[in-house]
Amino acid sequence: MIEEKILDLDKYRNDVEGFLGEMDREYYLHYSGQKEELNFSSLYRRYEHLFSVEVNSEIKKLYEAEHDREEKRKLAQLLIFSTEYLIGEKVKEQKDRFSTREAEATIDIDGEKVSYRYSSILQMNEPEQEKRALIDRKRNEITANELNPILVDYWSKSHQIAKDLGYKNYLEMFSMLKEIDYLELSDLLNQILDRTDELYRESMDSVLRREVGFSLKEAKRSDMLYLIRGKSYDEYFKKERLVKSFYQTMNGLGIDLNEQKNIALDIEARGKKSPRAFCSIVRVPSEIYLCIMPSGGQDDYQAFLHEGGHAEHFANVSARLPVEFRYLGDNSVTEGFAFLFEYLLKNSVWLRKMLFIDDPGKYLSFSKAIDLMMLRRYITKLQYEIRLHNGSSLDGKAELYKEVLYRSAFLEYPAENYLKDVDESMYCANYLRAWVFEAQLRAYLEDKFGEAWFESKMVGDMLREIWYYGQKYKVEEILGELGLSSLSIDPLLRVYIS
Repeated sequence: MIEEKILDLDKYRNDVEGFLGEMDREYYLHYSGQKEELNFSSLYRRYEHLFSVEVNSEIKKLYEAEHDREEKRKLAQLLIFSTEYLIGEKVKEQKDRFSTREAEATIDIDGEKVSYRYSSILQMNEPEQEKRALIDRKRNEITANELNPILVDYWSKSHQIAKDLGYKNYLEMFSMLKEIDYLELSDLLNQILDRTDELYRESMDSVLRREVGFSLKEAKRSDMLYLIRGKSYDEYFKKERLVKSFYQTMNGLGIDLNEQKNIALDIEARGKKSPRAFCSIVRVPSEIYLCIMPSGGQDDYQAFLHEGGHAEHFANVSARLPVEFRYLGDNSVTEGFAFLFEYLLKNSVWLRKMLFIDDPGKYLSFSKAIDLMMLRRYITKLQYEIRLHNGSSLDGKAELYKEVLYRSAFLEYPAENYLKDVDESMYCANYLRAWVFEAQLRAYLEDKFGEAWFESKMVGDMLREIWYYGQKYKVEEILGELGLSSLSIDPLLRVYIS
């Protein structure tokens, strides 16, 4: 609480940590399929003193008046937290309704009721194009009829809160808070679109013909989950090697996962468990859950390595750091390390040594095409979200979504996803900054230690030294410490354009 406009920052920080831990525990229990309803509302009520407009205003005043660099850095993160969760508190009921309805929803496939969440797994593994399209249509119907009304309310309120807090719009608010010029970032990344248009068309057309038997012109967006699944490579990506390969990779870096009691691995299959891997950071660094429901294939490996990167990052953060740097900070940092481990799947040496693939060339050409599609998709997502959050009406944004996203894959995206396929707090920009950061970091590691950098304990020591500081430093600062230039798209372009 505020007394004479002075906030008890020590108590506030302690309660922030308690709130974030309980939120992530709730998230873990729900999305791991162990808890039917997602109940953020009760947590927001219990911690409502963290999210008042008055508290937000006081933190902003403290931030603006602070001259000490270290204290200002911490206050900047508390201000972002306060703002994000002030919005979250105002839309908590919509968020709970959305998650609960998504978990409860079912679709009928050949007379059988299938959960909405699990239906994406079925679509991913369905060999018939028309049936994939049918599953996708039924999923889109649920989105349009049951989820979008909640999302319209959610985003309308979020946009209004930004204005109520004195910002021009939602976009400007996060641009100022995170100190990211989204228009400048979008312009920089748009160069990747322009320079990879022809390459993308050719590589994706080739991969589609080889993997599913038809061209890019004949493909539908509903085919892409099946393509990404990469079933023809299942012989390489066996379930029994999934966890073992990660353990061996960490051992090569001098990290013994058996000794890391702070990371709990959840690989149990449950009916309502989220099909996508995720990492829940309940207590940094002492209680971290790495959760996945294996469905087979390279996509499992990709998701598990990504979330494993998050888990290792937070598991190695110093417990002595303040909450601002253990839980908060530049999320592009943790996403960058998640990408670093995920992209071991693009490392021919790792594929040979960990998965015993003698000739990974065919898989690597497939993987590179999929990665380029995803990168291009996020670049256009940023372009769309800039226009979604610029203060204009939500009317007409469904068609805008289709129009802008078409530019990424030259496929028609379902308009129904125009609000579902949106990241809170402009998080898509964090992913993109992480993409660029990771490419620069990977190039640095390969230049210093070779393609088998994952076998070097020196690399493990270097990573742990960076991880120690959580997200205190932005990706630009980490690159600077390594003697690299600020964010540059050149190493990322070199991944695709030789």
